[in-house]
Amino acid sequence: MKKLLFAGLGVVFAYFASSFLIGQQLSRQTDAFVDTLISSGQFSVRRLEYTP
Repeated sequence: MKKLLFAGLGVVFAYFASSFLIGQQLSRQTDAFVDTLISSGQFSVRRLEYTP
């Protein structure tokens, strides 16, 4: 019974860790993409609207 519990915890932890890492990668890529658009000058006005 304990082994099952630890296996479940391991699966949940692995799922959260992988989703967190994937989210980090995606946000980093999105930031780089937005920075590229800003440096090209196309979306500078729209970016100013979205900044809080």
